[in-house]
Amino acid sequence: MKRVLIDASSFILVHKCGILDIVIKMYHVNMSTSVVSEIMHKKSEEASTLCLFIDNGDITVLQDSLDDEGVSGVTLPKLGAGEKNSILHYTRIRLLHQSAFLILDDGKAARFCQKNSFRFINALLLVRILFLHHQVSRDEAQQAWQILTEKGRYSENILQNAATMEINELSFFYP
Repeated sequence: MKRVLIDASSFILVHKCGILDIVIKMYHVNMSTSVVSEIMHKKSEEASTLCLFIDNGDITVLQDSLDDEGVSGVTLPKLGAGEKNSILHYTRIRLLHQSAFLILDDGKAARFCQKNSFRFINALLLVRILFLHHQVSRDEAQQAWQILTEKGRYSENILQNAATMEINELSFFYP
């Protein structure tokens, strides 16, 4: 299974659009302790779901370090703790020559990842990938997409890019 690191906003969006169970089955999902804390702080349905997945061993929690930036060699822009630590864990995994990618929906973090050639997708692309890989039906994908466009904060450019990205550009992210 491919290893993914997911941030809090993406986890919440993936849960709200109904594809979280599929993602958990198709990928080895990792989450930093700061992302876990961010989700748990809200005491929401997503927090309860996260507890179940962690307790069942379906999500691996990665411990954040105080000296992350020195370890990874990456200087990050000002980001939330969840995005920052997800990216730092990703860089550590890359240093070990292991394959992984990020799922994040934060614009600043996405721009940083794009600038540094870090592999990442957003929740919209995740829905499209699951559809292309026959993990969700057309109706399920359309419903999930609709929920994401209502709940997420996506620019027209991001929506257009997610809808039209070439299949060969997405193949790395297939389960």
